[in-house]
Amino acid sequence: MNPSPAVDVLDALLAAESRSLVRHLDSATVFVSWASADDAEAVRAMVVEDAQHADLLTKTILELNGNPSPLGYDPAAAGMHYLELHTLLPQVVAGEALLVARYEDAVGRVADEPAAAEVVARLLARHRSRADRLRTLAITRQPSQEPG
Repeated sequence: MNPSPAVDVLDALLAAESRSLVRHLDSATVFVSWASADDAEAVRAMVVEDAQHADLLTKTILELNGNPSPLGYDPAAAGMHYLELHTLLPQVVAGEALLVARYEDAVGRVADEPAAAEVVARLLARHRSRADRLRTLAITRQPSQEPG
């Protein structure tokens, strides 16, 4: 049986998820100050959620008679070690915005496949919520300016 045309779209989303900087924050030795400890916990929860996204996409690809492609990593993740979490947030926010855009593009491309459409809509909602949370973290936790 031939795989659904939605498989290619889901596979591209899986690749994008695997290159997300959020996904690599758990393996990077990111510096977390006391002031950013709560934010680090929120980011750790996002890392766990990313693994769930990959599992859901993989499961859906297999159910649609497809085969997921091997996953890659974003080379930018190699430069994340020992940086303060909030130094990295602008990059993470930009990456999350890119994921939201990819999911928004995918919505119309999987509309004819109900299982894929449901997964894409669910993950799009999660990424939109996460993008909002990350933007809030990046704005509210900016380093304080030294007095003139």
